[in-house]
Amino acid sequence: MMLMTGLALVPRAVASADEPPDTTPPQIDLNPCYGEETSCRRVYAEVFGNLEPGDDLAVLGARIGDTVVEEHVYDDGTGFVPHGWFISYGNDVYTEVDYALSIEVPRGTTDLTFYARDLEGNTSELTTMVLGPIPPGPVPRLRANLVGGRSARVAWGQPALHTSCCPRYVVRTPRRPPRWTRVGPPGGFILGETYRRLSPGWHRFTVRTHTEGGVGPARTVRLFVPRQSR
Repeated sequence: MMLMTGLALVPRAVASADEPPDTTPPQIDLNPCYGEETSCRRVYAEVFGNLEPGDDLAVLGARIGDTVVEEHVYDDGTGFVPHGWFISYGNDVYTEVDYALSIEVPRGTTDLTFYARDLEGNTSELTTMVLGPIPPGPVPRLRANLVGGRSARVAWGQPALHTSCCPRYVVRTPRRPPRWTRVGPPGGFILGETYRRLSPGWHRFTVRTHTEGGVGPARTVRLFVPRQSR
């Protein structure tokens, strides 16, 4: 009986040895740009998503040249552990994904390589030329209007942000502390700033945009406040 059991195990071992090795690398999208773009400008270069049925992933990483800048292990041989909730740069909604990697892009031009490896050592990788953040453009449609005898409303449109998000604007006028305000509706006038109790005469208002890419050029508008008759 023991001999028969031993013989019965032999074909299984032979069949296992005859199985071709898995040579298919992970089939995931490693392009941080849109579609088929081979270069793009990013503040954070990101790849994320869900595995297709039958695909496997052990390691997801990124390197610049030969230097690994970040690496995440999803399967150490004990089973795949999905990434979970992830929020991409510039978004305000979390998404549940199997894998995700977000790399802050340095200024200038960088050849960034994302790579994915399975437990068998099969590796897929993609090198993309990623341009780092740059300062925003000047604010468009800057205007200042009287909204009362001695009050002024300063408003402007959203400048070119060059893929940066969440801009902050600083408004300066002589003899008053600077005022900071955040983004408003894209493409339209933001809420702006209101100045009260202005003295008669000319007033100058200067607006600049601040993002992760730096500080944009200044734009200035002047407004005359007439003397009020008694």
